[in-house]
Amino acid sequence: MFDIIAKAIVYLSMGIFITAIFYSIIRGFFDKKAAKEILKDPCYVDATITEIMPGTPTSYGLVNITVDYSFTAINGETYTKKNVLTGIKTMDLPKFNVGFTIPVVYLRNDPSKNMLNMR
Repeated sequence: MFDIIAKAIVYLSMGIFITAIFYSIIRGFFDKKAAKEILKDPCYVDATITEIMPGTPTSYGLVNITVDYSFTAINGETYTKKNVLTGIKTMDLPKFNVGFTIPVVYLRNDPSKNMLNMR
């Protein structure tokens, strides 16, 4: 009986691991496709940071931050995006506070398709 449970746990954990890998690959593919689409007809704007959550800094001087931002498109509507993960240098962390601006690029005819313009 214990043998069957142990095998089931191993197979289940392997299935979860493989599913996570495929999810990451597929999500990366769609993110790259969306970025290419946005950069075909871009519109650049400064968005306002509405919320920020910094992660733990690395020994290499980098830190991941999770940002929520909002911007007003050329059509006058305000768009928001939440939980955007990006990496920055630790020494640049004071530049990213609530109310500060952050560069964003969006698709001119569909502002709901937007992304951070940080390289």
